[in-house]
Amino acid sequence: MKKLLIFVALISLGAVTAAQVRPNALGARLYGSDTYSGAELSYQKGLNERNRFELDASFGFKEDFTRVALVGIYHWDWNIVGGFNWYVGPGASISYDNFSENTYVNIGVGGQIGIDAPEPRNTGTRPKGYFGAESTNYLRLLLKDKKVRLEYDVAKYDRYGRTLAYAYLEDGSFVNAEMVRNGFATVMTVPPNVRHQETFNALAAKARRQNKGLWKGDPSAK
Repeated sequence: MKKLLIFVALISLGAVTAAQVRPNALGARLYGSDTYSGAELSYQKGLNERNRFELDASFGFKEDFTRVALVGIYHWDWNIVGGFNWYVGPGASISYDNFSENTYVNIGVGGQIGIDAPEPRNTGTRPKGYFGAESTNYLRLLLKDKKVRLEYDVAKYDRYGRTLAYAYLEDGSFVNAEMVRNGFATVMTVPPNVRHQETFNALAAKARRQNKGLWKGDPSAK
């Protein structure tokens, strides 16, 4: 059975450690675990002092899943304190996924499912996110000694083979929603996984009005 999933990427946000745009840059990385392995090749072309184009090609596989993806992003860079540059820009991707006997062609950008929790620590070129440690500790307490049921949306894996799922506790508590409700995560829905988008948006708006969690002191949340 074939399914065609089409969606458009609007904004790509992130942080890099480069102080300025380089004329050309080429990078590669290998990643893997007991169940999933892959490789990614990245090329960046500096267009001028603060603009660059990035093209990423990746291939990954596991026992019942294979993905080939191509991602393009246009960056506008600007400096912030702490030695990092922020960048913003539109991006798009196309990927071919083979999961069991189902084949998917995706046009867009892969990513988190429904919510985006802050990074608890520095990872590579990504700086530790504001409220990251608090978010991680809250999730650990929420899940401690509890069984979790996973619910999947349209796309089951992201571009790196990581599982995309909604989590529920035995008492029916919706873990993703609880994170947003209490201000420990922001909303980040990436089509085609938009099943609970309206719920997340409503909870985030309420948490922001009540100055809960990360909304209490993050200047960017004002």
